[in-house]
Amino acid sequence: MMSESGIKLEIIDSIGVITLASQPQNQIHSPDFIDLPTFKSWIEDSPIKGLVICGEGRHFSGGADLDELKRLSGDYVSLRSKMQQGNLVLNYLQNLPIPTVAALSGACFGAGLEIALACHI
Repeated sequence: MMSESGIKLEIIDSIGVITLASQPQNQIHSPDFIDLPTFKSWIEDSPIKGLVICGEGRHFSGGADLDELKRLSGDYVSLRSKMQQGNLVLNYLQNLPIPTVAALSGACFGAGLEIALACHI
């Protein structure tokens, strides 16, 4: 299992599982919620036949970490870069050639909803 800031990556029976694990609301701490090269490497170097994204605990995601966005808003160039990277991550997720499923439960707002909408199901 690999782990990034509030994100767990694991493979269970040839199914990739991404868990949003930033309790209690699984907030997304950065617009580029997962490092794209790491994500690509994990997908492409594994015999994954499908991908499930879920939230740890009661909620899928309460959305973006507003405190972190406020902090980033002081540096427009950095914020814009992070937003563009986030868009690339979502586009990559949306265009994966394997089935992708957002396993929703509880709250699903803002950035969490964008992640869910990028999935096929």
